[in-house]
Amino acid sequence: MLEKTYIYLKTITLKQLKMNFKKVASFSLLAYINDSSIGVNTFEDIFIPIVKSSLCRMQWDGFQNGKSTMEIKKYVDQTYALDIPVPLLRTLLEMISNEVNNKEGGSFTLYQDGSFQISSYIFSNYEEVLNERELELEEVNKLYNTFLESNNLNPTDEPSIFDYIDQSRLSLSKYFAYKEDKLLEVEFVHQANFINSVKQNKKIYEILRRVYLGSIMSAYLEVEIGVAGDKLELVLDTNFIIGILDLNSEESTHTCRKILEIVSRLGYTASVLPFTLEETKMLIDRKALQLEGAFFQGFLDPESIYNAAKRKGLSKTQLQQIGANLEGILRSEYNVNLIANDDKYRNLAKYKYTEILEFYKSIRKTAGFSAHHDATAIAYVKEKRDIRITYDNIFKAKCWFVTNTHQNVAIPGNDRGLPEIIRADDMLNVLWLSNPNVTALVGSSELSVLGLTRLVSNTISYSLPSTRVLRMLDENFTKYGGTSITADDTLMVASMIARKQIVDVEGLTKVDEENPINFINTVKQYAEHGREEEKKLQESMTGVLKAFEELVKVKQDEKAEKENTLLEKEEDYKSKILALESDNKKLKNILILGGIIVLSMTWWTFDNFFFTILMHGLKNYWLVKLAGQLLMIALSAALFNNKYRTVSISATVALTTTMIALLKR
Repeated sequence: MLEKTYIYLKTITLKQLKMNFKKVASFSLLAYINDSSIGVNTFEDIFIPIVKSSLCRMQWDGFQNGKSTMEIKKYVDQTYALDIPVPLLRTLLEMISNEVNNKEGGSFTLYQDGSFQISSYIFSNYEEVLNERELELEEVNKLYNTFLESNNLNPTDEPSIFDYIDQSRLSLSKYFAYKEDKLLEVEFVHQANFINSVKQNKKIYEILRRVYLGSIMSAYLEVEIGVAGDKLELVLDTNFIIGILDLNSEESTHTCRKILEIVSRLGYTASVLPFTLEETKMLIDRKALQLEGAFFQGFLDPESIYNAAKRKGLSKTQLQQIGANLEGILRSEYNVNLIANDDKYRNLAKYKYTEILEFYKSIRKTAGFSAHHDATAIAYVKEKRDIRITYDNIFKAKCWFVTNTHQNVAIPGNDRGLPEIIRADDMLNVLWLSNPNVTALVGSSELSVLGLTRLVSNTISYSLPSTRVLRMLDENFTKYGGTSITADDTLMVASMIARKQIVDVEGLTKVDEENPINFINTVKQYAEHGREEEKKLQESMTGVLKAFEELVKVKQDEKAEKENTLLEKEEDYKSKILALESDNKKLKNILILGGIIVLSMTWWTFDNFFFTILMHGLKNYWLVKLAGQLLMIALSAALFNNKYRTVSISATVALTTTMIALLKR
């Protein structure tokens, strides 16, 4: 039984994507530019350095002019693997042209027909930083492959870790491009587990965080975000309210509350239907009644109410109190607008939007109440929008049904542009990309850490067996565990299920049908095998992490040595300059002294030949002679030292005037 059940999930429905390292490195570079930039007004400013760098490369390759901006786009695409739309590229080039040509010596000109000219201006270059990013990403990829191999997985059969991190961008881009929620149909649980395994390593996690942030930022190139308007209403789904109440994961709560904070700061409205309040109360009450016997559901699913109750130490009674006080909590603590009556929209869902109601019934199967609720919310949004408009960006639509789920969003047919329903993660990313004011409320570091941890949490939750199977497992452990199955055994089995090391969980729940002893023995076998594998994995990862840390230290030492060498060269250069200046000063002083001597000799020689004859018998003869000598000294100082030129000129004028006055006497 153990050999058949203890397997790893290797079947995926998508070939491994060979993520372009250049593109991933560009994601990391975008994050670097964002984190190091000051005074960024729009996200367009983030892409200006990349375009400048491409112009720099064109200069090196001998390009002085071109006939079309497509020539520049080719360099951007080749260097950074980022597909910048032509209209945006044109805008960026105009901004660069205006910037450099407003400075003295500016030399990049963009003409109306798209032709351009580059002269002597040296643009900023980020290729060295890009190469550094590629090298560190390769090291992380080696670490990731070691993790997979330690879990008996073939790296060539698994999506790359960077494909996984890129899921949020893909979700956002495909939502706006195809007007439907198209996530890759791949089990990413191993990738999520890898991130969890290296989360405590600050260097590695920072690398992954930057890739996530840059990935989201690159969505700016693909999605028609639009300009934030004056009005926007977000109609909150049941699971969004559960998130606000901190009854999901901490990341889910952070996301939902952050959206409400942005909505409040920008003067938008967050609303909730009475139908949604009913559904939320029913859900909380049902989970409260099942709380005591829900170990596996609470331990495994980070997005479940059971997990939140365990994390916060909530009892059944406390959960029920939250449900009873729901309206007051939403109104007073989170400023949510409680819609007074939604009978109109419930009826519209039944009689006007019947195709939407039938769509949700097909999704919900037996849950007719939930299907009617979702159809009612969609009806509300449709009625709030202008049916004459085909919406192409999120702000024009003005009203949205926001759901907080890790599942694919079920979107009914839509022929008026964008759908009515959107995932909370996508909404937060759109708000962040839309308005520079929002970045003040959600910093790039906060957004990327939140997004990455939320991605991992959602992945693990999505990959778990059904609630029914987990409930059966809880019942079996309660009935047959007794003192034979320890708490450590139970935790190990739960961890193995979460890591997909036990795939046939439903088969495990049926082992007891023949003999309860079989269930106990199978659980003990799983637990023992899991401990052995966990030990091997820890040893393997410890070795690789140590090698990674040593490599990082070597790189840092090399960088520090290079910087020290450059610093020493700079200091040596400064010393030589100072020595040269000192020598020049000595030479200058010698020249001044020599000049004075020469002029003095000239004066005395001139005096011997002419003054004896011309000034013989002059009463002020020696005073005139002394003034003449001082005049020569003043002239010498003026000629050889700029520092004393003003004083020397003043002295020269004064001495000349004195001599003339003495001669007149």
